[in-house]
Amino acid sequence: MKRVVLSDTQIEQILQLRKSGLNWVKIQGKTGIPRRIARREYEEVEKKQSQRQLESARKDVAIREYQAHLDILSHFAANLVDALAAPQQVANLGSADEVEQGFLSNDIYREYELVGLRLGDYQREKRVLNMNILLFKSLRDHTRGKIDWQTFDDWKVARDNCIKELETLKKEVVPALDNVLQRKSQLKKTLDAADDPRALDRMREGIILNLWLNDILGEKGTVMASKGISALKKGTAWVDFHQDASEDTRITFDSADQRTNSDLAAGVAELCKQAIFNLRATKTVTAFVKEAGRMQEAAAKLETTLNPLFLRPIILNTRCEICPV
Repeated sequence: MKRVVLSDTQIEQILQLRKSGLNWVKIQGKTGIPRRIARREYEEVEKKQSQRQLESARKDVAIREYQAHLDILSHFAANLVDALAAPQQVANLGSADEVEQGFLSNDIYREYELVGLRLGDYQREKRVLNMNILLFKSLRDHTRGKIDWQTFDDWKVARDNCIKELETLKKEVVPALDNVLQRKSQLKKTLDAADDPRALDRMREGIILNLWLNDILGEKGTVMASKGISALKKGTAWVDFHQDASEDTRITFDSADQRTNSDLAAGVAELCKQAIFNLRATKTVTAFVKEAGRMQEAAAKLETTLNPLFLRPIILNTRCEICPV
C-alpha cells in the first residue's frame, strides 16, 4: 500500500492541534486525516526534533570539554616550562628525575571544576599523577613534528651533568679556601680563635651561591662585608655573598669584641673573593658553567615553543588519543 504523504501545512496543523491538547480522534475529525497517519507523522516530527536537540546538546558539551582540554594542556605546558627554569637558589637544584616527578605530581586541577570533581579527594595524588602522565603524552602527540622533544631529553642530560659538576665543586671549595688562607696567617689565627666549626662550610655554601648567581644566572654581585650601625645590630659585622642572596646565607660575627667582628667580616669577604677568583680558572667551574648553560638553553628553547601563542593553534589543528572531539 502506498504511503500517504502529508503536506507541510497538514503536518503543522496536526502539531498545533496536538499541542492544544486534542486527542487523535478529535484531530481526525478536524483535519480529515486518519488518526493512525496523523499520529505517525507527529511522532516522526517529535523524533527528529529530539535528535536535533540531542545533537545540539552534544555539540555544547563537546565545545566545553575541548575548551577544558585546550586550557589544561596550555596550563600543563606552562607548569612544565616553570619546572625547567634554573632555580634562584643553587640549593634547590634537584635532579632531572626529581624535577620531572615534581611537575608530574603538581595538582593543577583545582581551578578546573569538572576535572576536579572527577579526580575527587580519595587517592587524589595518585590520580593527579596518572592524569599528568596522560597530559604529557597528549602534549607530545599534539606537537609531534612541531616541537623537538629531544630538547627535553637534552635538558635532562645537562641538568644531571650540572649536578655532578656541582658535587665536584663542593669538594674543591674548601681546599681553595685553605690555599688562600695559608697566605693570611692573621685571619687564620682569628678564625681559629673564633672556634666556629661551620665557618668553612658556610663559606663554601656562600661561594657556590655567588658563582651560581653570577656565572649561571647572570646576576652580577660581589661578596660584601658590612657593619651594624642600628641600635639592634651595632657592634656586629657580617658577610653577604651576593646582594640578591637571602639573609639565611649570611655569615654574622657578633662577639663582644666589635673590632674583631669587623676585621673578621672584612677578612672573610676578601678570602672568599680570592677563592672565587681562583675557582673560576678551574676545569670544574668551567664544566659547571657549560652544563648549566646547556640546561638553560634547552629550557629557553622549550619555553619559546610552548608559548601559548604558538602552542594553542597547534592543539586546535591536531588530535590526540584523549581529545574530547
